[in-house]
Amino acid sequence: MRSSPLLVLGLMSGTSADAIDIALARISGTPPHLNSKLLNHTSINFPHALRKEILRVAEQQPISDHDLHATILQLLGIDHKKLTYRFNGRDMRLTDVYGVPIPQIIA
Repeated sequence: MRSSPLLVLGLMSGTSADAIDIALARISGTPPHLNSKLLNHTSINFPHALRKEILRVAEQQPISDHDLHATILQLLGIDHKKLTYRFNGRDMRLTDVYGVPIPQIIA
């Protein structure tokens, strides 16, 4: 049973590849009495050149969401392998055990 609230940061990029959406929420309580509150959210537009490159690469070969997230995190200066959260007693990654930054976009 969790005694202190859990802060959760969510990152999402949509299929239009035009921005990354970021949300911070506080989750407290335990099921079935779980409470959540959105603390803040924002959307950061990708530079036009980056969006164009993401779409170009995606047309040539499908991009998994794990690879796209790993790429975006690397472009933000974050090592996706080190960005973890504790869940069910184990450290989990946003990119799971997958996720490889896409070299054509990073270059």
